[in-house]
Amino acid sequence: MQLLALLAPDVGADIAQSMYDNAQAVGNVWDRWSHQTAVTGVMVGDPYHAIVSTMYAFGARGFDAKAALRAMAEAARRTGPRDIGHPLLGYDERPGNAAFMREGHVPNDPSATLEYGVADFGIAQLASRLGDRATAAEFMRRAQAWQHIYNPGTGWIQPRQGDGAFTSPFDPASPDVYMEGNGAQYHWMVPHNPAGLFTAMGGPREVVPRLDTYFAKLNAGPAEAHAYLGNEVALPSPWLYAWTGQPYKTQALVRRVQQELFKPGPDGLVGNDDLGAMGSWYVWSAMGLFPAIPGRAELLVNTPLFERITIDRPGGDIVVDARGAGPYIRSLRVNGAATDRAWLPESFATGGGRLDFVRGTSPDRDFGADPEDAPPSFGGGTKPYLAGFSRGSGPVEPGGALATELAVRSLGQAATVTWEARPPAGVTVSPARGTLSLAAGGQARQAVEISVSGDVPRGVLTVPVVVGELTASVRLNVAARGTPEWHHNNAGIGDADAPGEANIDGAGLQPLGAGPGRGGTHPGRPGQVAGLHLHLAGQEARRMGQRSHRRGTAGGGRAGRRHPPVLPGNGRERLAGGGRHRHLHRRHDQLGQARLQRLDPGLRVGRTAVRQRGRGQDPAPVVLGLMGLPARARPRLRLAAHRPGPGQEGAEPDVLHPA
Repeated sequence: MQLLALLAPDVGADIAQSMYDNAQAVGNVWDRWSHQTAVTGVMVGDPYHAIVSTMYAFGARGFDAKAALRAMAEAARRTGPRDIGHPLLGYDERPGNAAFMREGHVPNDPSATLEYGVADFGIAQLASRLGDRATAAEFMRRAQAWQHIYNPGTGWIQPRQGDGAFTSPFDPASPDVYMEGNGAQYHWMVPHNPAGLFTAMGGPREVVPRLDTYFAKLNAGPAEAHAYLGNEVALPSPWLYAWTGQPYKTQALVRRVQQELFKPGPDGLVGNDDLGAMGSWYVWSAMGLFPAIPGRAELLVNTPLFERITIDRPGGDIVVDARGAGPYIRSLRVNGAATDRAWLPESFATGGGRLDFVRGTSPDRDFGADPEDAPPSFGGGTKPYLAGFSRGSGPVEPGGALATELAVRSLGQAATVTWEARPPAGVTVSPARGTLSLAAGGQARQAVEISVSGDVPRGVLTVPVVVGELTASVRLNVAARGTPEWHHNNAGIGDADAPGEANIDGAGLQPLGAGPGRGGTHPGRPGQVAGLHLHLAGQEARRMGQRSHRRGTAGGGRAGRRHPPVLPGNGRERLAGGGRHRHLHRRHDQLGQARLQRLDPGLRVGRTAVRQRGRGQDPAPVVLGLMGLPARARPRLRLAAHRPGPGQEGAEPDVLHPA
């Protein structure tokens, strides 16, 4: 969209107006990925707000920006689904938005949290340009959502539960709970405030080695702790070196990406172009420019591929002249004036100008090295310090203890912070309180031991720790070692009153925390849910349902997920319905928009892609894992469900039983 707004701002303005008009046609509901004028609701976040704001920043002004701002702010404050017509009868523009506005993050969903932060930054920037200071301030605070899921105890942005406890253990290479990526890739998704993120990480000395390791592989996919430049989440990350004072590493890295990932053949475009995202990345980088900050029009620079580039545009031409050869920038002149900045102001993107590069085979390490020459970073609404635990959750036996460390990081000035644990009955924290002194941008840590008395009931407990103006928490799973309960981690537990998609088997299958009975099924007798006849049988099934209910309620974790479910096994187990086999696929769209909803006892399939494939005679079972257990320790349930055909209304439903 930035490239389009740069080249044809009138077309960009028309698209922005269409986005607004389309949203108004369905009650001010903004889509995430429209296709042929239809709302699809796929993927994650609320991206149109950042798109509209960016169009305006690049000079696309021919749309009703004031009306769009009012509408975007209203939609961003709304919670819950809306009926916008078939097939999206319950479309939720921002799943988990109630928790996001209340707690600053979507529980157990870093992808949505970071995406909402970027969208809110876009709203804040448009509000600022239009003179709406109150809205700008409100959404700048929301734009710093990354702070709520940054854990100083581990140095990572990571999943955080609804009770404030960070999920442990945390594996940054795991794609679990992320949208088409993992923790290592989403960690850098703070494009509007890299300086704030880098301060939280300990400054450039800590950041640069991590970036170097991250880029050791360029397109590692979603299951390794390296870059995934075949997908959008990672696309701006090569330019992050500019905020560390080492833009020469961006120059070499971008040339490496151009040469290794983009080829002049039928298969030469890395990844899915996704409406032009990959292609536009290459065009921008080949020009030696990149729009790294959504909602803004500053351009970061890298080494141009061509000796001369002319961009003919209505707001003023851009001319790029590059002498010499090599991947590095030896010098840069902007409109005739020498500069050591590795970025250009918004006025250049909107008004045009001339760039004269001198390229070379060795880096100029002084270019962009002065902290005063760093690109802008927008820290309005940032907290003075952040707090977390090295081990935010874990199992503990009655009479046992869990050791962890409280970590507090300053994001600016020096501070003295007092902290105090407020444990529930039967839990002791040692030490229970203290004071930590923080240098400017520094970190302080305190080892603590959390002990549980022998008579504490088994289940999940939350231990809040008040740290100055913040609250950090540790979640304890009180259980006997070697039992299935020992492995419970709240995965997959959702809330029927805020139906997003939770997480079980890493793909969004959500057992409802409300347990049996909520959807009309009860142990020992048949019931009907969403047209499916079910029968929950046996005391063991009842106990499992009750156990799940405890985890869902006490855990406090609501998870926002987008992927359709992947059932245990190969992800293509069959659910029989009236003799028709329905195959559930791991996909990121909604084939046919069909859904299976709330298959109680606590089983929910949300945003599911369902295809009818052939016809069969016998109901085929689908195997579902018990929520909250890793696969190796999870008991199995076998569910056979059917819809009665004509003349079969009185037929006995199939039975849910332990497998």
